[in-house]
Amino acid sequence: MTVVESPAAQHGIVGCAVRWEVPGEKLWTMTVWEDDASREAYVRSPVHLAAIQAGKDSMRQGRFAWVEIPTAQRRLSWPEALAVLDSEAARY
Repeated sequence: MTVVESPAAQHGIVGCAVRWEVPGEKLWTMTVWEDDASREAYVRSPVHLAAIQAGKDSMRQGRFAWVEIPTAQRRLSWPEALAVLDSEAARY
């Protein structure tokens, strides 16, 4: 199982999306979780940790943000997500 396939098998996942810019070699992942504990369990899962280890040599820059959105919304567009990463409001 790859890191792209694995979120669907995780407890607490609501949804996930992957965006890959080619050429340019940029990759983004966006996930929505029922709760922080589910998200943290995935972040610490063997498949996620293996992906981080495997990609560390090719990853020049990494940014992470956690955003809380209303339960009724549960959807963030890629332009909105990228704006969060570029904002000072993002929690890292």
